[in-house]
Amino acid sequence: MVRIESMKPNKIIAGKKFFVVEDLVKILGLTELTVRKYLQEKKIKSVKVGRRFYIEQKNLEAYLGGGRFFDQADDIIMSKINQAIKLTFESNVEWLAYRVKEIIIKDLTEIIQGNIKKVDQKNTRMTEFHDGDSAVMKERFKKTQKIRKDFEIAKKT
Repeated sequence: MVRIESMKPNKIIAGKKFFVVEDLVKILGLTELTVRKYLQEKKIKSVKVGRRFYIEQKNLEAYLGGGRFFDQADDIIMSKINQAIKLTFESNVEWLAYRVKEIIIKDLTEIIQGNIKKVDQKNTRMTEFHDGDSAVMKERFKKTQKIRKDFEIAKKT
């Protein structure tokens, strides 16, 4: 492979340097057939005049990774844009799923805490009817404690 800077361009038009297939063979260290295939597949941007391909220096540098983003071949640009969109979409979906889970958990926590409060109030009223019956009071107290314990375990998971 030969460095681009050391190669003399085949043509210079309006200050722009152009190379031909033979130059790319030397620069890239590829066969002529492979270079022509890359040019036909638009992996390297070029201009075809008659039977000759002319490759602007900035397009060659873009292919080699040294050029600006929009100097690259259209399929490479679109591939990178699509990849960025996909990553953004996936990260937004993950964030949205996380937020929805947070909201659901918050709502369920409030509902459960409200239900525990209602159970406590019912147990208090029921024990008022059984002043002397400590067995009923103990049973209600155990049920309330079990509900609270189950809620705490569920909240941790």
